[in-house]
Order: sequence, then C-alpha cells, then structure tokens
Amino acid sequence: MSVKISARNGLFPAILLSCAILASGCAASSNTQNLSRTGKGSIYLENLSDRSFQADHPTVIDQQTMLKVVKGLVTDETSTDSTKLPASGSKPMRVFSDEDAEFLAPLLAQGLSQSKPEQMIGFRVSPSAGSGAEPTAGTLYVREGAVHITITSSRNTAKTAGFLPRSVARIEAALPSAAHGARGAKSVAIDYAALAKAAVVSAPPASTPDKPVEAESAALTADEFLLKQTEDLRRAKETAALKESEMSLLRKENNWLKEKLREKTAQVNALKAGTITSTAAPKAKPKPGAELQPAR
Repeated sequence: MSVKISARNGLFPAILLSCAILASGCAASSNTQNLSRTGKGSIYLENLSDRSFQADHPTVIDQQTMLKVVKGLVTDETSTDSTKLPASGSKPMRVFSDEDAEFLAPLLAQGLSQSKPEQMIGFRVSPSAGSGAEPTAGTLYVREGAVHITITSSRNTAKTAGFLPRSVARIEAALPSAAHGARGAKSVAIDYAALAKAAVVSAPPASTPDKPVEAESAALTADEFLLKQTEDLRRAKETAALKESEMSLLRKENNWLKEKLREKTAQVNALKAGTITSTAAPKAKPKPGAELQPAR
C-alpha cells in the first residue's frame, strides 16, 4: 500500500510540471499571430507586454503612404546623438532596399488594419543571398496620428534610425516591448497624414549584391572626379556650340530665301506694270487720203 502511495506521490508532481510546460507553450504561441511567412521575411501581430498601453488600432493606411514610410527610414552612421534625426551634412542610407520596401509595405498596411489596440506589428526581412548582411527586424504601431517604428537587428540590438523628410518625423524613446528589451532603443514617430502630402525626399537605397549602392563620384578620387566634370562641361559646350552653328546657318538660309522672294516679287510687279502701260493708251490711225489734200 505504501508503494502505491509513493508512486502516486511521484506521479502527481510530474503531471503538474507537464501541465505547466503545456500552458506556457500555449501562452507563448498565443502571444503572436503570423500574417505572412516566406523566405523573404515574416510579418506577425504581437501582444504588447504593457497592458496599460493602447495603440490606435485597427488603422487604415493606404499602401502608397506605407511605402513612403518604409522607404523614408534611414540610418546615419556618422550621427553621434541618437536622439536627433540625421543632420543635413551627413549621408543617410536607406534601411530597406526598393525590393524590401515593396515586400513590407502592403503587409504592414494589412497588419495595421487587422491589429487590436493591445497589439503591435512585428516584422523581419532577410537580406538577399550573398549580401553578407544580417536580417533586419522591427516593430510598428500607430498612436496619436503617428506611425511609430523601432528598427532592431536579428540579435535584438537597437539600430539608430532616422527619417526623410525630416519635417514629418521625430525621434523618441522606444517602448520596451517595441524594442524587444534592447537598451537605449529609439523609435521614429512619423506623421503619416503629413507624409502623404509631402514631396518624396530620396536617399541612397540599401545596398544589394546585384545593384551595389555607391555613387559614381564616391568611387573616384578627387582629381578623377574633377577631370570627369571638366570633360562633361566641355562636351556640353561643344553640343551647345554645334546647335548655335546650326541655328546660324538656318537663319542665313532663311534670310537668303526672303531676299530671293523679294526679288521675284519685284520682277513680277515690274512686268505687270509694263504690260499695263503699253496697252493703256493706243495711238489713233490717220484717215486714208487725208495727207494728200492740198492746202487752200
């Protein structure tokens, strides 16, 4: 009898442990809701850990505006103050390539339209094969008329990000849940209504192996770049001079044709005038025998 009780006493804690593991697994799986998962990346809805925080979800943002949001995100490696947007003298680079932006924008817009106030949208984009870059991840939510985006790497380390145009965005401290625990994370808050009306301010796109993003002048030395600019200017002057020469020749030909036309007109007028003079007053013919009558 004592053996049976011991077995039961040993089995009961094991059952409790299994139930606890199963419950934690269910809780973890219910924390996220996958919207899209492909080889390029994934989009999912994630519950905010701060229950007191409420986002303005669901929200409808058209895909063109969302595409502006994604393409406007930039990194500025030269910036030392992560609380400021990239300075005008720096060279910001886009976080996402055109291909990544076209992949993300419609899915993020879909996620916002399906999300709840206690949820945010999470995303992860894998780089092109052979690029050597690590995947880019982040979170997004809408509150008080702004899209709040936090960019992280696959290792959950915060990546400083800015936005172009600067007039519609600001940098602020990220929510701990939005930054996935990364310390010192910053979010970009973008006024998407103002962005929809603003002109597009382009920055160099993120580099890809097929289309390396590197300005032609950056690959040249200062002397080579100056020589190239001088050659381009010389060619432009030659083209302009050739066009001016052609125009001058056309003007001369036009003047010659006008002169010939005036001469022909004068000749025609002279011929007409001569014909009218010769036929206007014919002489009277003398009567027969009038000259033979003698005078009395």
